[in-house]
Amino acid sequence: MWSLPVVKKQILTAALENETAAMSGLNRKDRRKSGIGKPASKPPNDAELMVEMLPVLPHAIQAAVSTYYASAWCTLREDSITIAAADLYMKHGISIEGKWAMVGILDAMPDIEASMDDGTPYEVAKQVIAGSKLSMAGFMLAPHLVAPVRGLLGRPPSSYGLTPLLLFRSVSPGEDDV
Repeated sequence: MWSLPVVKKQILTAALENETAAMSGLNRKDRRKSGIGKPASKPPNDAELMVEMLPVLPHAIQAAVSTYYASAWCTLREDSITIAAADLYMKHGISIEGKWAMVGILDAMPDIEASMDDGTPYEVAKQVIAGSKLSMAGFMLAPHLVAPVRGLLGRPPSSYGLTPLLLFRSVSPGEDDV
């Protein structure tokens, strides 16, 4: 993933922002002399980032069981499904009808939709803090890569995250199916 041009741009943009913030205490003459604050090229937008990253990201089989009030999202292990995931898609499309039930381990709560005073969503701030505890690369990449990747392939912000133990539905006609 590091060799993708859009990822390189994102890393360089984040590094430039950090460097600019660090140098903000300099006077104008010193800032101009250092060349800080002049991006080499336009940073990529989230769509460009996602399109270039899609081929190198893991593609998990995803499932969601929803009610009117809540949705639980999970990934499924391919070796735990009795038929190929492609067969399910070819037969049913993106949705398989029926009353489904899921038993699992609750891993993640829906995201808080509020934001900080400066407009930064709490979820982005959480990722930046987590990245800062890993390394400088984690700190620089967290706000620029985690959100787009998770938005594209991960748990939706309004869903609970589960590790599924059982996912099932009744296949015989019952009172509710009449």
